[in-house]
Amino acid sequence: MMARVADEGALTRAWSEVLEAAERDGRVPVSVRRFERGVAASLVRLSGELSSGRYQPSRVSEVSLRTGSGSERVLRIGAVVDRVVERSLLNALTPVIDPLLSPFAFGFRRGLGVKDAVAALARARDEGSTHVLRSDIAAAFDSVPRARAVQALSRLVPDRRVCDVVASLLARLDDYGLEGVGIAQGSAVSPLLLNLYLLPFDEALMANGFTPLRYADDIAVPAMSESQAQSAAQDVAHQLECLGLACSAPKTSIRSFDEGVHFLGVTLRARPSSTAPPPARSRPQRISMVVSEGGAVVRTRRGRVRVDRDGETVASMSLSRVARIVVQGRVGLTTPLLHEAAQRGIDVVMLSRSGGYVGRLSRRRPGDPSLRRAQARAYDSGADLERLTTAFVSGKITNMRVAVLRHQRGAGTSEEGARVAAQLAEARARASVMRSVPSLMGVEGAATRAYFGWLGSRVGEEWGFHGRARRPPPDPVNSMLSYGYVLLCAEGVSACEQAGLDPDMGFLHSDRWGRPSLALDLMEEWRPVIVDSTVLRIISNKRLKPSDFTFDAKQGARMTAHARQTFLREYEARMLTLAGSDAGAGRQPYRRLIATQAMRLAEALRTPGGPYRPYVWR
Repeated sequence: MMARVADEGALTRAWSEVLEAAERDGRVPVSVRRFERGVAASLVRLSGELSSGRYQPSRVSEVSLRTGSGSERVLRIGAVVDRVVERSLLNALTPVIDPLLSPFAFGFRRGLGVKDAVAALARARDEGSTHVLRSDIAAAFDSVPRARAVQALSRLVPDRRVCDVVASLLARLDDYGLEGVGIAQGSAVSPLLLNLYLLPFDEALMANGFTPLRYADDIAVPAMSESQAQSAAQDVAHQLECLGLACSAPKTSIRSFDEGVHFLGVTLRARPSSTAPPPARSRPQRISMVVSEGGAVVRTRRGRVRVDRDGETVASMSLSRVARIVVQGRVGLTTPLLHEAAQRGIDVVMLSRSGGYVGRLSRRRPGDPSLRRAQARAYDSGADLERLTTAFVSGKITNMRVAVLRHQRGAGTSEEGARVAAQLAEARARASVMRSVPSLMGVEGAATRAYFGWLGSRVGEEWGFHGRARRPPPDPVNSMLSYGYVLLCAEGVSACEQAGLDPDMGFLHSDRWGRPSLALDLMEEWRPVIVDSTVLRIISNKRLKPSDFTFDAKQGARMTAHARQTFLREYEARMLTLAGSDAGAGRQPYRRLIATQAMRLAEALRTPGGPYRPYVWR
């Protein structure tokens, strides 16, 4: 990475940004004009110093500013040449760090800002949150332990030279009595380092079921009740303490929307009771983009991902909104797109023409060796293996039963529904006392057959569905189920990797070359919630009909282009649907909840004998 930072072209770009920032202030300092006169030679010299390790930053200058609230803020500004280095570092580090940050961290990120943070809090209010924990990190920039911040950076950036330069820039604060702590507010790279350092804080709160809306050091955590907000306050204080930070007591309080919640200069109040209920769907910052038209080419241009076919652009989306790109069949991917996707952490999932999982391209995510070892130990431990496999199967059976009961409530009770619900309750009880994986799988298999028998009676004879079958799927319902499970498996792989888990090392599903066994374990509890419910909704709402599928003796029932596009649209809508969890803290999109479950699993593996709680559908 140092080659990228020290590149003369990169330094020229960084200098242009420094000059542009100075000109925006209205009065260009003499030091900037002086540097400008000999800029070409200075950048060549700077490139050599960075490449050879001879670069040493100068002292910073303190500048005091009066904020809008009347308080004083001290900025520590480096020499012009050091600001160029900081900008070049920022440009090289942002594509590595930014994709890993929480979607609820809004400060100092390209494409996000105050309006987005306020809108997220307004959404939480509209989705049922009544109270908000408001807090602020006390002297955040001046309190970050420097060594721990550089260590967090080194886990993502293997180039020691880059980390050494960052450390030398941070060490300049020692001259101002901040020995060992503090990252200079006023340095271009400091906000990125603060966001990176606070990533464990964001992730821990999300893993505990909260939605921490954070703009730099300003925090708002929406809650469904005052007591839940109090729990959030305890969690926030604890997680900050783990990072060597603390809440600002004068700025920490719990407010209700009835009183009015002040956040980033805006006061949000409860909506009038006559307001129509909001739609239970979220549009998160990053979504999946699926391309299945044969002959299409996916490329990137000016920060957007573009799909071209027959010389025309048929779809275009900002790269900042894309979490993954799924391509099916004969779809081309340009090299610049693959580079951009890797830099931004956008997964590229490849499916065969028939919808089978082929593979996945993704940037290497730094793993936690201790977690991987704990994962392997749990597999070899009889007690841990029993505990985890029981949880996976119990979660699936519970949610199959919830699917039946939900349908009973919505479509009216039936004797068959009541009978199958009772069977599933009995199966869950039996699963809890099984002591071997084969016995557990036997219980799961019988429960699944009963469940799909019930589902067959719900879809109607014209669909020809008489139970789960695959390879090839003999009917349209099985075709949709198989396709949906492939997509869900890709979600599981991504969630496992984000949590630092090995997606191939499972517990319930046996090891097999190339099979993501842990992702399959994780997705068991989600099959009824995501895929099965999507298929039922498509059929009950008459989005598709059996004639939208073709039939082949070798490949079975296959989706037409129209059927595939319809299914993908409904699947993505399901992933964006908001739902609660047993951890509380408001509703979140299902995609986020799947990631949260992977983090829960990681935490259970880190704690010997720790329980894994599957997601329970309500």
